[in-house]
Amino acid sequence: MQIIIPLRDLRKQLEVRLENHARKYGYENVGKVSATRLTDLLEGFIVDHVTARLKHGGHTNVATGLIYKYWPGFNANTRKKIFDDTMVDIVTSLENKLKAYLPLYAWNVWSSQRIGFDLLLTIGQDFRILEWERLTGYTGTETDDELRLLIAESRPNKIEGENEFASPEPGLPDA
Repeated sequence: MQIIIPLRDLRKQLEVRLENHARKYGYENVGKVSATRLTDLLEGFIVDHVTARLKHGGHTNVATGLIYKYWPGFNANTRKKIFDDTMVDIVTSLENKLKAYLPLYAWNVWSSQRIGFDLLLTIGQDFRILEWERLTGYTGTETDDELRLLIAESRPNKIEGENEFASPEPGLPDA
């Protein structure tokens, strides 16, 4: 599945808010952020949100890193004020759009790709399958016999000659 998230209107909205914020508080360089950087920032918020909803991923701080990069001279309180005054409802709007497509705590791998000022999110394979393939060396081109061998090599508890996997009871000595 692929989702196109149009960022142009949100970017323009963010640009106007930043300019208004800069005039209101006298910050000369707050409102002077390029369209590309604002789109980067919106993409960062999306990546952070998607990553937070994955069972196999941690949390990322892409957007926070960009805020520190684009407004380097401001302390944490000023950056928070800029975020609260200009971005919080835009981020909430993005999160609400994503909820319709992205289940909470998904196992799938997602990728993002910029297309102009829009973002294409693509749902990938289940992470557990990809990780198993990585760990076992499975490429999808193996014969049945090669696949059985890969599975056997990835299961250290398998007793040679038995069809079932060994599951020794705790406290009993191995025979």
